[in-house]
Amino acid sequence: MAVVLRGNDDHYSAPSGLRTALDQDLWEPLELDVPLPPQAPITSRKQTVKEPSAATSQAAVEEYVVEVTKTAKQSKIGLEVDWFFGRVLITHVKEGLIDDYNQKAKEQGLREVRVGDHILGVNGVTENPQKILKVIGGDPVLTLTISGPKQSL
Repeated sequence: MAVVLRGNDDHYSAPSGLRTALDQDLWEPLELDVPLPPQAPITSRKQTVKEPSAATSQAAVEEYVVEVTKTAKQSKIGLEVDWFFGRVLITHVKEGLIDDYNQKAKEQGLREVRVGDHILGVNGVTENPQKILKVIGGDPVLTLTISGPKQSL
């Protein structure tokens, strides 16, 4: 049997016996003749998650350095980023210093900065994302250490 708890024109369903003494003062039970659906049996399944080996992880990700200099003509880095768990994730490459770098890198067969790469540090600052972003906004010359999936050149 189910209990419908009615109060303040809101309706809540709860299995019988789950009401507290406080609920009894606030809610009035109404019995229904509709049976509750059968519960699915609870089963336990052991899952094995295979962690990639250190060699595989290192082979799939590479670390690289990008150097850019702000000028009067171009002072914006041109990146949208998000940070979580102490990492700065590149979410969008826009017009700016990094886009200019990418165009030159493509011509020279070098690694391009891509969406999904992580900025590990800038000008030696690696402590936390807020400090990294402060350096990017304030320093005229930027040496960015970035990691991301290997690219075939």
